[in-house]
Amino acid sequence: MSTGAQAAAPAPRQPAGVDTGFEVEHQIFVRSVYWMDDERLLLAGSKSGEPRRDRRRLYVWNAGTRSGSLYEEAATVCFSEGFVRTVAQGDPMPDPLTCREHSREALVPRPGPERSIAVLRGKDGYLDLGPALGATSHAAQPRNLVLHTGAGKAIELPMTWEEQFLPTSVSYSEFRRAYVLRPSAPRGAELGRSDPWPSDQPLVAYLLFPDGRTESVQIPRSPAEYLVDPAPSIAGWLFGGGNSPRTMGLYVFSAGRRPRSMRASFRKSPSPRTAARRPSPSSRGAAKAMRGRSSGCSTSALSDSSGAAPLGARERGRAPRRP
Repeated sequence: MSTGAQAAAPAPRQPAGVDTGFEVEHQIFVRSVYWMDDERLLLAGSKSGEPRRDRRRLYVWNAGTRSGSLYEEAATVCFSEGFVRTVAQGDPMPDPLTCREHSREALVPRPGPERSIAVLRGKDGYLDLGPALGATSHAAQPRNLVLHTGAGKAIELPMTWEEQFLPTSVSYSEFRRAYVLRPSAPRGAELGRSDPWPSDQPLVAYLLFPDGRTESVQIPRSPAEYLVDPAPSIAGWLFGGGNSPRTMGLYVFSAGRRPRSMRASFRKSPSPRTAARRPSPSSRGAAKAMRGRSSGCSTSALSDSSGAAPLGARERGRAPRRP
């Protein structure tokens, strides 16, 4: 048996940043960046250094060739499960989870007109989030969210109406293969009120799996104060936060640790299983792709639509092309 000192393990290699040459803007309720697969990045923005335009363009940046090309002249894009949907200026936005329109009459069971719902991907069914804004009745029981699965089963969830979930606050994590739900208010809040999150209560995010299982995470309110687009990753929970120019940006939180700010721009992990969503409530920033394995903040801070799925159907004409 050797008694000599063991050599120290080599430190994990930190990923190197690659400037894409493009700039993107954060939009409320609309995403600006998607990973189409392991190599292609779909983004709505402009080339770095160009004057700001009222009408943004769609570009595809290829991580393999480190080059980008114009994809389409369009104001907004939606990407889900290999499906690309472009939206012209002034057109209504499709469902953010599926990039399609849905008819309530086609859902089983059919939701009432005063119910707020979120239609889920594929055959996962839909979520009944409770009374819609302006609903006249709030007396029905139980006051819990209900998952109506694609198989027709109704599952009562531990999340409650008082937490005021919005359809636009439901996203999907490829990393966990689950839906992410962000409440607008803490449990026990008065329905219909819009107050700041209490300073003495932690921020909360939920995971909902297609079979009805749930998980939750509590994130200390300080220093981020807000929870924007939370997404699980191998490094912890990534989210945008901050209430001033000094604190606004991307944060990562691991259980038992204080949330810490990250100086990364946009970042891609080498595996679709370690993908996470775009961060940052900041208005504009250069898109920087990060490649390679590392510990800590090694996952994408960009898009958890990366699933190595081929680019699928696309509306408005020509087939997708590789740059």
